[in-house]
Amino acid sequence: MIIIPFSIIWFGVTFFGMIAPLKGVWEIKVEEDNITVIKMFIFRRHWKISDISYCKMKRGGMNVYVNGRKKKAFFVDGMTDHFDNFIKRMEKEGKEIIIPEPKEKN
Repeated sequence: MIIIPFSIIWFGVTFFGMIAPLKGVWEIKVEEDNITVIKMFIFRRHWKISDISYCKMKRGGMNVYVNGRKKKAFFVDGMTDHFDNFIKRMEKEGKEIIIPEPKEKN
């Protein structure tokens, strides 16, 4: 059995945490009707805006759901540069954006 020292695991997690905010690690590209979701520079998923059934606002961003799937297709972070442009595009395309009502505090 191979035992990996805790310090190596800690270094790996810390290194990933440092590069995660870099452009390209988590990126969403929208070109005309095509959406490309890039994760960790390597993994790419392709969607079409016409395939999107609805969007649901969450704390910190928006979940996007595609026709035929119950699970979210991808998450758009509210801290990205062009989050407002993405929302405007969804409204322009006539996609439903669900905004949950705030819970009342007693």
